[in-house]
Amino acid sequence: QSYSFDDHWGTMEVLVDWDEFLHESGIAPFFDQHSELEFVITRPQSPSLSETSLHGDSSRHNSQYSHLAVSNGAEAINSHDFIHLELNYRDAQREQWRLSVGVRNGFRPPWYAGAILLSVIISFFVSLMFLLALLMWQGHKDLLSEILPRKALQMVMRGETYVEHFDMVTVFFSDIVGYTTLSAEMSP
Repeated sequence: QSYSFDDHWGTMEVLVDWDEFLHESGIAPFFDQHSELEFVITRPQSPSLSETSLHGDSSRHNSQYSHLAVSNGAEAINSHDFIHLELNYRDAQREQWRLSVGVRNGFRPPWYAGAILLSVIISFFVSLMFLLALLMWQGHKDLLSEILPRKALQMVMRGETYVEHFDMVTVFFSDIVGYTTLSAEMSP
């Protein structure tokens, strides 16, 4: 509701009992029931207001806003742990008030750091297992490349069977007695 005082002059001052305002608006009882939450009521910084709010430094949460009311533990909460809600109220300067609600221990659960550490450890072990599997595969491939001809190796790597026909073949298996000790004494 708007009032017009065109034929009057002078100064008018409005004093607000913040404790009564917070209690009657339901803000104080709500935050009393939820002890892990804190609040800050702000309005946009007007040129006539100084940088210091009613309850301390306004740059703590946002330098563009002046603090109108601050709960007792709000200064201890990081600014990124606040959610900002526009209130359905505008003051005489047509500036909309804002209620910022913060959680004392932040929005992260207490097990968050442990979960991050656990995921890093699991990622490390999965990466290590993948690296070992790649090294074993490369070793297997290197061994096959030394044993098989190139054409046969390419077909085996594609999953095909390599068959080559020879008319006459002799396969000779032999064991030379004492070859291991004899070869150890020889120079290459």
